[in-house]
Amino acid sequence: MSFDAVRPKPPALPPMPLGRGLRLALIALRVLLGLMTVMAVWAFIKGLG
Repeated sequence: MSFDAVRPKPPALPPMPLGRGLRLALIALRVLLGLMTVMAVWAFIKGLG
């Protein structure tokens, strides 16, 4: 059974103006997650050293 059938559909997004902000938010989130991953790996390596 696919998860798409279980999960409720998200509400339809309003047109353009939100799109740019949403894209920027996704980019910022990705950068933040990457930074946290780097910090975690760095702490792990430092702990081993």
